Amino acid sequence: MYRLAEKNLDKWFQKKKSKPLLIRGARQIGKTYLVRSFCKTEGIDLFEVNCEKIKIRSSPTDVTGIVSEIEIAINKKITNKHLIFFDEIQDAPDLIQSLRYFYEDRPDLKVIASGSLLEFVLKSHDFSMPVGRVEYLYLSPMTFQEFLLANEKKILVDAINKNPEQNIYKYYKELSRLFKDYLFVGGMPEAVQEYIESKSVLAARDVHKSIMKTYIDDFPKYCKGNRLEKLSRLFEAVPKLLGKKIKFSELLPGERSEVTRELIMLLVKARLLHICFHTNGNGTPIRAQKDEKVFKLYFLDVGLLCYLMRADYDDILSGSLIDGIISEEFIGTHLAYTWQDVYGTEEPELYYWLNDKKSASAELDFVIQKGTAIIPIEVKSGQSGKMKSLIYFMLTHKLKRAIRFDLAERDEDRIREVRSDKMTTLNDSFVGKFELINLPLYAVEFLNLVLHK
Repeated sequence: MYRLAEKNLDKWFQKKKSKPLLIRGARQIGKTYLVRSFCKTEGIDLFEVNCEKIKIRSSPTDVTGIVSEIEIAINKKITNKHLIFFDEIQDAPDLIQSLRYFYEDRPDLKVIASGSLLEFVLKSHDFSMPVGRVEYLYLSPMTFQEFLLANEKKILVDAINKNPEQNIYKYYKELSRLFKDYLFVGGMPEAVQEYIESKSVLAARDVHKSIMKTYIDDFPKYCKGNRLEKLSRLFEAVPKLLGKKIKFSELLPGERSEVTRELIMLLVKARLLHICFHTNGNGTPIRAQKDEKVFKLYFLDVGLLCYLMRADYDDILSGSLIDGIISEEFIGTHLAYTWQDVYGTEEPELYYWLNDKKSASAELDFVIQKGTAIIPIEVKSGQSGKMKSLIYFMLTHKLKRAIRFDLAERDEDRIREVRSDKMTTLNDSFVGKFELINLPLYAVEFLNLVLHK
């Protein structure tokens, strides 16, 4: 199955002097598969060192000794045309430290490392990540576009990339059908593979169950004692806490807020949860205005979330479950990774806007930055639905363009002008207009192309 991140690996490999590349992501997200697939496609000789099985005894500063050990273990000479891959590097923490010396002493060698739970490993050692000496690639679950490619829909994907405004709706029926399958299956590679081979969405459920058990079995690596029990209770509450402002007192009643926040951050560090920070949205850069005390959360993968909620496929087909958190989960996890111009090379980030004053309560699902422009995003399940918060935000911030995602089929009215001569729903009156771009939920991955037109 093709991963879009292979393009990033190719750009990295083609550099004359590449910093070691560290692939980061949750367990079972496809890090090892990505490297193997890339090397196979490009005809690159891969030297794979599984750190669970092969133990390197040379000092982290002795790059020559490390290379020599690998050559002896694999019985082959390493040149700058090959690729060294340290897999499961969290099981050999000293090798994380050695990455900086590969960059300083052997910049001609191509080195990739991958691992899970790296933040927890570093916390228990007296050295830090070799900042400035390595590059990062943040790997997400398979996106909807990758899901389409796995279903042999490359011609369809190419058509959308070539002319998104026309073809996003032109092939609505086929795209919406596959989109609903994706919501249930999700983007974990093993689940997608099972779905492809069995031709059944239900086959993915056993994979989801296995992956969730793996994540829960990892909890003792995060914390010990009574906090482990609290972390388990918090994890069980995940479906109830997603997509809304976090109130610590509601998650673990009777527990101190500091402890609850710490436990949430453990799940964030394990990359099982994404944080979506509140931003005022008063200008750019958007991250300069984030409020780290006000945030909401999204889960790693929409398919795993459906499993956690024990959602049936019929709930997806009927549309009853697409409303609310499932739609937001899909949009949020895609925005976190695919909104950046260069997929996967930036730390995933999400922002939203909240006005929780009783006299003027309002909330926008997401807020993004395009160049020097702030663009708010509303997520709806159908074509209907009021936009009080969106109108309020647009007119008070004097913005020109907004995005609305839903699952409505449109022949017209895809881009329309919204006027408000009297806006009093939030105890204020405003006069103004802005452009509203309506898109189907499944088009979020092509948003950059739409806005570029």
